[in-house]
Amino acid sequence: MIKIDRKKKGYFCLQVKGNQKTLKEDIEDYFADKEFRKKLKEEGMYSRKTEKQRGRLKTREYYYTEETEWLIKRNKEWKEVKGIGASILTTEENGKNQEQKRYYITNTAGGVEEFVRAVRGHWAIESYHWILDVTFREDANKTLNKNAARNLNILRKLAISILEELPFRKKFSRRIKR
Repeated sequence: MIKIDRKKKGYFCLQVKGNQKTLKEDIEDYFADKEFRKKLKEEGMYSRKTEKQRGRLKTREYYYTEETEWLIKRNKEWKEVKGIGASILTTEENGKNQEQKRYYITNTAGGVEEFVRAVRGHWAIESYHWILDVTFREDANKTLNKNAARNLNILRKLAISILEELPFRKKFSRRIKR
């Protein structure tokens, strides 16, 4: 169950996963309607971005709506939700397409571009944590002292910045350069 600290009144954009099965199914069904998606495109609540990465063509489509009354009526626990969105990633490699769909809830109403920034920003942070774990095995660190753990984290991030600036950075992995 997702716990939201309502007292702090922070912003959230949360990916809805299997641990919220009913919520996920409801949102999946909502965005499955082609006419509804067409309507979102016409209203400007749609964004599409295509990029080429490592020989793959990646197309990201985003649908966003602030029509959440139906969701709040079904479950009062989500009364802070002001928008829901869908992210569809289509990867084309060697003539084969692979599609991944993700669904999100947010408590900010800011349109599709704000939704895209929130989703992409989340993955940038996840990617950075992945680099810390792969390069420095940060998740395996068992430092108990909070100050020491914080200092080691700062040093690792500084080291990543330095590793990225090395002139031979494209030839070797971060782990080897370390």
